[in-house]
Amino acid sequence: MATYELWLYLRQSINNLTLRNANLLTSVHVDDISLTVRGPNPDIVHHQLTEAYDQLNNEVRNVLHMAFSADKTSLIATHQTLANQIATTLHLPKPTNSVVTRL
Repeated sequence: MATYELWLYLRQSINNLTLRNANLLTSVHVDDISLTVRGPNPDIVHHQLTEAYDQLNNEVRNVLHMAFSADKTSLIATHQTLANQIATTLHLPKPTNSVVTRL
């Protein structure tokens, strides 16, 4: 039930994010939200992911009156440099062991 409620509250925001960004995949699992961006180069991925996070973060704060927990936020990237840049932009802790080559 909690997954459906969270999705219901954020449905319009998630739909708007997806319409604005064809490279974005958004998933809701219980009380976790996942944003995935695939793009032709790291600069585009950085821009699209930080923009999507900022928009969703704004919705969570203004609609649900809640906040994402920085210490519970995970960032996974194909390059450590990209992960560090995104973490810096979003004011998240720099990730360790967050680089994957294949899933």
